[in-house]
Amino acid sequence: MRNQRLQVHSQYFISAVGYCLLPIILFLLLYLSGSFHDNYTGLLQSSRWQFLFFAFSLQCLVFALFLLHRIDKGIRFRSFFILSALILAALLIPYSEHESILSSLHISAAYAAFLYFNWLFLKNMIYHPRIRNLYIGMLFLCALLCFSAGSITGLAEMLYGACTSICLTHLYIKMQQ
Repeated sequence: MRNQRLQVHSQYFISAVGYCLLPIILFLLLYLSGSFHDNYTGLLQSSRWQFLFFAFSLQCLVFALFLLHRIDKGIRFRSFFILSALILAALLIPYSEHESILSSLHISAAYAAFLYFNWLFLKNMIYHPRIRNLYIGMLFLCALLCFSAGSITGLAEMLYGACTSICLTHLYIKMQQ
């Protein structure tokens, strides 16, 4: 009985974080920075927002890894380590128009993390077509936003982060039932 009550409370907590808190914080960070055009990398490099964006990025990483682990118990520690290392490399290696090698490393780490995360995530959505279709539609919308702006924008990153949080949370809740 106590164990079942604890599980219900943890589902409420995860639902609150995944459905509401993370998407709202993603929106607020971009709104408070005053820029939906700059991406998170640009905002991360500005001294005013650096700590806040980095701390929130780490929280999102931990939440996503936690849910991925709960959704697919078969994911090995090595996969989490690789994904974490790629995301941290993308966050810590600065993007600079003057340093082409560092910029290339930053972009390579970011794209590798994006592709690896999507592989880990999408392989668990084979039997959940509604969630998968929502996620793929969101990817298409974010790609359109990026192509129309000519670069990766904060708005596209915010939509991707919010929808990923919602899809991960929804998949976790469905797997618990």
